Amino acid sequence: MRAADEPDGSRADVTSATVPPATPAPTPATPGTTSSTSSAGTSPATPDALPSRRALRAAREAEALAAASADETAPARSTDPVIPAIPVAPESVRVPELQPAAAQLSFAPEVAAAEFSGAHAAGPEAPRPRAPRAKRRRRSRTSRAQVVSALGRRETRSKVSAAGAMLAITGLVAVVALPVYAATPNDGVAAPPADARGAGASAQEFVVAPTAQVETAKRDEFSATSAADLQRIYANALREQNMQAYLASGAGDLGDDYPWFAELSDTQGGGLSPLNYYYRECVDFVAWRLNRDKGYTHAPFPINWSTLGAGSAYSWRSAWESHGWATGTTPQVGAVAYFAGQNHVAYVSGILGNGDVLLEEYNYGSDHLYGQRIISASDAYYLYAPPIG
Repeated sequence: MRAADEPDGSRADVTSATVPPATPAPTPATPGTTSSTSSAGTSPATPDALPSRRALRAAREAEALAAASADETAPARSTDPVIPAIPVAPESVRVPELQPAAAQLSFAPEVAAAEFSGAHAAGPEAPRPRAPRAKRRRRSRTSRAQVVSALGRRETRSKVSAAGAMLAITGLVAVVALPVYAATPNDGVAAPPADARGAGASAQEFVVAPTAQVETAKRDEFSATSAADLQRIYANALREQNMQAYLASGAGDLGDDYPWFAELSDTQGGGLSPLNYYYRECVDFVAWRLNRDKGYTHAPFPINWSTLGAGSAYSWRSAWESHGWATGTTPQVGAVAYFAGQNHVAYVSGILGNGDVLLEEYNYGSDHLYGQRIISASDAYYLYAPPIG
């Protein structure tokens, strides 16, 4: 094959020389001149016509062969792609519709030459890389494990769904069957006839009187047990205990007339009597007897803690002496027997024929109970009844 005439009129054999990579396009011929073409299989081109497809294909093949032969003979080959010279139409000829095709033709030889050059450089017997295949194997193994895991999960979900469906069906059967079972008579016992049921129902009817009042619960009637209530309950229990102990002692049969015999003493948390002494103490009992002897059995009492001016039994003798009341060693009925070393006083209720003294007292043995005893006249000092009242 032979290429088209060059712009300077010389011809070049494409088989003996390599076409330069950036050969400028030939200068278009002027109108009226002819360009002779000796390429095989082509016809002379007219001045106004573009190269035919056959001519372009022949040019590309010639350039490819020239590049291959140059790679075999030349010691060093350029890696730049070979771009063939393509004739350009004269400027006077304007073919707008062929411009996209020309752009495509100018790009196709560069791509073809690059592909051919890369394939020729690699060689026909170059080993193909196996990395992609290894990746494909790993990918296939991974995907296979994922598939197995997905199948296992799907099987588990299927089992769970089946179990849930069985439970739901069992529940529905139970809900449907229970009312039927409950409505079935037991042991074949027939239900009572309708007229009997009607008679029983009419017998149970009643009429509410229009004047009947409905009782409603009132919150004010309910209360919680307070600390004061607990103390009161405890005090009542102790009083009951004191009462039982007093009755068991027989003090009433012996002549005890002390009115507060069941009250709580100071050791039980008790308070003061109307005489302003603690209940069931020796001083409270003697003050009661002094008021009784003067005819006072109810409050107000003329003889009490304030008028006597003495609280503890220790101070009774000094209080008598400070008031100027009579005292002595001779016992008298109605006098106070004073025991200085014992912090105790008693009431003289009698004098025996031998001169001994009969005493009545409370809390002699620290038991807060009534008692009687006989002493010698010299065992006590005597405080005579005060002139009060």
